[in-house]
Amino acid sequence: MPTKTLLTQRCREHAHPEFAIEFDPGRLLAADAEWLAQVLESWVINGRRLAAGETVQIGWSFLQLKQQGEALGFLEPEFGSMPIKWVPGVTATLGQLRQHKDTVASVLPAESMDIPSLRQGCIVCTRVQASQGFLMSRATPEEDDSGWFIGCLDEDHDHQDMDSLELMSLYQAIAERASRALPYLGLPAGCSVKVQGSEPLIQGQDGPLPIKPGSYLDALMRKGVART
Repeated sequence: MPTKTLLTQRCREHAHPEFAIEFDPGRLLAADAEWLAQVLESWVINGRRLAAGETVQIGWSFLQLKQQGEALGFLEPEFGSMPIKWVPGVTATLGQLRQHKDTVASVLPAESMDIPSLRQGCIVCTRVQASQGFLMSRATPEEDDSGWFIGCLDEDHDHQDMDSLELMSLYQAIAERASRALPYLGLPAGCSVKVQGSEPLIQGQDGPLPIKPGSYLDALMRKGVART
C-alpha cells in the first residue's frame, strides 16, 4: 500500500513552514497522524519554531526534521538497526506510541502512562534474548535512567550477579535483546510484567492488575500473541 502524506494547515498563518506527515495507512491509524498534526500546529501557534536537522521527541522515540519542498518532513529510526538508521515517515514512531497508550489503558487509567525516552538507560540480563519468556520491572526513572529492568525467566540465572547484567540504552535493549518488551514501556514506576506464553501477568504497586475485557491486551491474548 502506498504511503499517504498529511499536510498541516495552520502553520503558515504564524510565519512557519507547514509539516508533511508521511505514513503508511495500512499500518497506522489516520487518527494518530491527525493527532500529530494537531500537536505540531499547537506548538507553532504557541511560539515554538522548528527547522530541518532538529529532532523532537514523540512518545519514546524521536523524529528528525528534513526539508521537503516548502514543508518540513520527518525521518524516524528504523527499529532493529544499530546504530540508528533514519528512514522517511512517522509510521513506526506513532504506531509504537499507540501500542504504549493501549497497553497502559488495558490495565490502568490512561493518565498513568509514563513513557521513557529510547535514549535513557536500562538494565538487561545477558540471557533475555534466548529466553522463552521475559520479565521486566520499573523503578522510579531518574534523568538518564528509564527505571526499567528486563530479564529472562531462567531460574538458575542470578539477576543479583553483576556479571549477569548489562547497562545499555533502551533503544539498544529493544532493538537487539528484547523486542517483546516494547509494548509495556509506558507502564509507570512500581509496575512489573511477566510474559510466558500468550498471557502477560502485570503487577502494580498494590498487587495484580487485571486486563480489562475488550482492551488491546485482551485482544492480543485472544489471538495468542501477547508475547510477540
